[in-house]
Amino acid sequence: MTVQTGSVRNAGTDANVFISLYGDKNKIVRHTLKKPESGRDPFERDQKDDFIFEDNDIGRVCFIDI
Repeated sequence: MTVQTGSVRNAGTDANVFISLYGDKNKIVRHTLKKPESGRDPFERDQKDDFIFEDNDIGRVCFIDI
């Protein structure tokens, strides 16, 4: 999953960010997005972060809750 943080002033956050993915086969509930593939501090202003999920196969994504 790729997350793009906005470029306006104060767009970044140091808060905990959670995501739930619901698919047509399964779901991943309340997964913490802590460390992107780059290893840098996530969710900084005007930054793109890639996260890899190695959980269950959820099939086709139907709904995302952030």
